[in-house]
Amino acid sequence: MFLIVRTKDQIRKTSRYFTESDIAHKTFAISSTQLNRIDISKEQQLDGFIVTSPNAVLAIPQTKLPFFCVGDATEKECIETGRRVAFTGRSNAENMAADMAKRFPPMRLIHAAGDRADTSWYQTLTAKGIEVVNKLAYQTVYSEKLDDETIALLKSEPFKAIVFFSSQGAEHFQKLMVQAGLQSQNFNVITFSQQIAQHCQNFKNVLVCEEPSLKAVKNVIQTL
Repeated sequence: MFLIVRTKDQIRKTSRYFTESDIAHKTFAISSTQLNRIDISKEQQLDGFIVTSPNAVLAIPQTKLPFFCVGDATEKECIETGRRVAFTGRSNAENMAADMAKRFPPMRLIHAAGDRADTSWYQTLTAKGIEVVNKLAYQTVYSEKLDDETIALLKSEPFKAIVFFSSQGAEHFQKLMVQAGLQSQNFNVITFSQQIAQHCQNFKNVLVCEEPSLKAVKNVIQTL
């Protein structure tokens, strides 16, 4: 039995994939998002959008401008909503920025970002003449406590691991565990990326996916 810890917006798709893969699991919505529509009508010069989360895609109006994505889930959301994907970084925003700096000429892009999004990677692009403008796409509201069903699952004998899909989610879940009197060192975790794993050092074992995809999560689960 596994526990999926993900945003309310993404948890249904993830759970469906686990069900179709015959993986016994429960879910916990670590957060929900409040969308903030981005107005681009007054933009004088705009060459495209950077989206580092599937949630951000829905905040952008329909446009023919290209999208630069981080991760399979974000790319998929773009494609499913009729956006034109110019480039996808398969690891994280920092690596995506490094790859973009090598491949693309100077331009002006909007980063449709969450209120807690990391922006340290902007400097990698600006150094190459790629201007990044931060626009708020959504705000995150975190769960205040673990429900009784989740606590019971974590204490149950057949439980195997917690699956984390974001650094912020992993950090907040650990706070909720402390609040519920649960010791993180008693639990195994699977993380979507190495970056997330850096926030999970207090757990018993940390297993990292080879790439940030649901298939990679499945591959790790099959080793347990």
